[in-house]
Amino acid sequence: MVSSVSGAQIVSSVSAQGSGSVIRHIDATSEMAFGGDVVVGSSGSKLLTAPGSFQYQTRDTTDATATSRYNTTAYIQSDGGIVLSETAGIDESYPSQHATVDHTAILQTAEVETAKLIEGSTVEIGQQAAWDGAGLYSRTADYSAAVKRDYPDGTTVSYRTLGRDRLHISTNSTAGAIVRPEFSFESFSDAFVFNTTSQSATNETVTSKTVEEET
Repeated sequence: MVSSVSGAQIVSSVSAQGSGSVIRHIDATSEMAFGGDVVVGSSGSKLLTAPGSFQYQTRDTTDATATSRYNTTAYIQSDGGIVLSETAGIDESYPSQHATVDHTAILQTAEVETAKLIEGSTVEIGQQAAWDGAGLYSRTADYSAAVKRDYPDGTTVSYRTLGRDRLHISTNSTAGAIVRPEFSFESFSDAFVFNTTSQSATNETVTSKTVEEET
C-alpha cells in the first residue's frame, strides 16, 4: 500500500493478491467556494470479500493543482464472494445542481472493475461486474439542475431538469451475468440560459428578418 503527497495532490494505491479476505472503506470529500457559490464533491467505496483467493488493486488521486479533481480506479476478483458499494456525487449552490450515483452488489465468484471521476461540478462513473452463480446487483442515480437568469429588460429565462434511474439485476445459483453501467453528469454552468440574449432582443431580431424577407 502506497500513499503520497506531492504539491496539491494526494495519491493512495493498493495492490494485493492472495487467499483470505479483503476489507476496505474509503470516503473522500472536497469543497470549493467562489464568492457565494459552493461546490461539494464526495466519493465512497466499501468492500468486503468472503474467504477465498483474491486479486485487488486500487488507485485514488485527489488533485487541486488546477481545479478540484478526484479520480479512482479499482479492480477486485474473488472466488469467495464480494459485497461492495461505490458512490459518487456533487452538490452546487449556483447553478443549483445535484447528482448522486450508488453501485451496490452481493455476488458469488466475481470480478468487478470501477472508474470514477469528480471534477468541479462534473461526475462520471463506469463499472463492469461479471459473476457466476447467485448475485444481486443494483445501480441508483438521482440528479437535478435548476438555472435562472434575469435580464435588464425584465425578461427571465430559466431551465430545470431532474431524474431518477434505478437498475436491479438478480441471478440464481445456476446463473450469472455481466453488467456494464455508466453514468455522466456534466455541469450546467454552460447552459443556454447563460449564453442567450434577452427574449425581447431575440424577438426583435426575428421580426426584423421576417420583414426583410417579405420585402
